[in-house]
Amino acid sequence: MNSIQQEAYFRQRALVYAKRHGKSEAARKYHVSRMSIHRWSKRYDGTVESLMERSSRPHSHPRQHTAQEDELVLRVWRSNKKLELDLLWRHLWDHHGYRRDRTTLYRVLCRLNVYKGPKKKAKPRLAKPYQRMSCPGERVQVDVKFVPSNCISGALAGTKLYQYSAIDEYSRMEFKMIFEEHSAHSSILFLKEMLRFYPFPIQCIQTDNGLEFTNRFVSDKLGAFEIALERLGIRHKLIRPFTPRHNGKVERSHRTDQRMFYDDHRFFSLKDANAQLRVHLLWCNSRPRKCHGWKSARSILIAFLAVAA
Repeated sequence: MNSIQQEAYFRQRALVYAKRHGKSEAARKYHVSRMSIHRWSKRYDGTVESLMERSSRPHSHPRQHTAQEDELVLRVWRSNKKLELDLLWRHLWDHHGYRRDRTTLYRVLCRLNVYKGPKKKAKPRLAKPYQRMSCPGERVQVDVKFVPSNCISGALAGTKLYQYSAIDEYSRMEFKMIFEEHSAHSSILFLKEMLRFYPFPIQCIQTDNGLEFTNRFVSDKLGAFEIALERLGIRHKLIRPFTPRHNGKVERSHRTDQRMFYDDHRFFSLKDANAQLRVHLLWCNSRPRKCHGWKSARSILIAFLAVAA
């Protein structure tokens, strides 16, 4: 028998005694107030369950979500289902006058049964000290993403496409292109286009250990991509083998590309694929980022270049 049941039986004994000897006598015998005996007698219907402690949780709160706010959140969520929680909250804040915090939005979405939240990791990784960049171009992460086959249609059906991605670690400015080959030749072509795209000099490029970037594990000679970087005076940094998290920024951008771009786009030619990717790239560089205090990568870069000038 738990403490709640014991308390209910205690109240029942007090009420039985009060019925025979009066409420005042029962209050003195059981060391409770007369008002408690009176309150219990109103609730008592002959069963112990009626005397059990009830929830003290309030039925309402002065700052609880209104029905209009619930309707707004649900309507905006239906139109922006692919947005992450932070971006959805910022969209509501900027465009719909929503003034609740992100925790409130998360709870409301869970209450409305439209958001399950992120899966908890079994063993979270401990964060390590990270070297922050001091200017654009100090280090740029580059990687390759395999374009999903369900996006390739028409004349390209049955072929493979590869997305080369670059992200500046300071401003988070992104550049992406799609190629038909996954090779050092494509890497060099991407490098040339990337240098034209970024309005600042690049000091270091960080990549994984793929053959399109280095011959580190197959030969003592430099690969074609490494030679191109050496001629341009750009330092080449290789991450630890089998550790993609060291290229975490560009890896994270690939996950966003999959959800926001590849899940609902189809390509009928290489030119068409790159044209659609350029539109997506505009969104990537214009969206607010939590790491920048909800400023876009483009605005951060413009502000830095204005100060530097």
